[in-house]
Amino acid sequence: MDDKNIKYNFYVDSKLKNKMRRMKVETISNITKVLGVLLDNAIDSASSTRNKKIDIDVSCDNNGITFTIANTFKG
Repeated sequence: MDDKNIKYNFYVDSKLKNKMRRMKVETISNITKVLGVLLDNAIDSASSTRNKKIDIDVSCDNNGITFTIANTFKG
């Protein structure tokens, strides 16, 4: 993202590491694929704006893991 001059904030819940240790490798692989697509879309969208910015938040609780990706966009 640095090469496209996109500013980003990245927050990861400290409990995530323990939660991911209990996941199957296949589950982690699927999450990685989905996040890759979502981040590619966010980067493409933010790249076309003046105020290039992406916020990424990964939080977890007893119910699971929540991924939030917010970006600037034209439209």
